[in-house]
Amino acid sequence: MLYISGVDLPNNKSVKIALKLIYGFGDKRSQDICNHLGITPFYKVKQLKNKRLKILSSIIKQYIINIELKKNIGSNIGILKTINSYRGVRHNLGLPVRGQRTRSNAKTQKLISMSPSKKKKLNFKIKISKLDRKKNIVSKKK
Repeated sequence: MLYISGVDLPNNKSVKIALKLIYGFGDKRSQDICNHLGITPFYKVKQLKNKRLKILSSIIKQYIINIELKKNIGSNIGILKTINSYRGVRHNLGLPVRGQRTRSNAKTQKLISMSPSKKKKLNFKIKISKLDRKKNIVSKKK
């Protein structure tokens, strides 16, 4: 097995498939790396020579992957939550973020259970916002 950037790449798999095991590498990026190395996507990991292994490790080091990428994504979501943007609120509620339909779909997203304390906080915020709307309507009529 080849150990690159914290991931064991199995010897019997093709390079393209093995690179997809690294968090942050998908089909397109692994295909681009194979093209850069000058090998076909079906080339096995065990067939790689030292020269190509060095090139491969240098290419992989250019990207943000694995734990760093997960931290980066988590901090971005945390920022969205702290500034109370629409997307941050949807993340907090466990609902789809990118405008997907929720009436008949999104069951897997809705099934994420919330702690009872979160539910109480959300109900409290909803009640306050309803009261604020009523006060604004009454003040506009006067």
